[in-house]
Amino acid sequence: MAGEPYVDHDVLKGDELAVGIAVATDLTDDVLEYLRGQNLPVSKLVVYAPPGGVAKDGSVADSSAANALAVGIRDHIRRVARPVRRIHLFLACPMGLAVLLGNRWNRLCETVIYEDIKIDEGYEPAFTIQA
Repeated sequence: MAGEPYVDHDVLKGDELAVGIAVATDLTDDVLEYLRGQNLPVSKLVVYAPPGGVAKDGSVADSSAANALAVGIRDHIRRVARPVRRIHLFLACPMGLAVLLGNRWNRLCETVIYEDIKIDEGYEPAFTIQA
């Protein structure tokens, strides 16, 4: 993921989209394992990284950078999610960025947000945002 703002990973199990926000840490392997283990109907996982492409604490410098990142992620998801009916969203980011992203989560399809519970399968659906 280094250097890229986002990376696509084929899952090829259906027509839905999985999205990972990997800002504080890289969640790619855990999410792919979960998607495949749960046999979710997902065609691909798109993982977004902070500027520079390296997920780590402090990778978003300030509130202006967080706002720009949230808008950029949302705008890209709007393009890649156009043909899908559901998004599966996995977050590894500071709460402030999650709030900014949620505040801008409009003109998108139904979205299931997952919580990392670190037991059993690792994730569980926390809530759904209706389109």
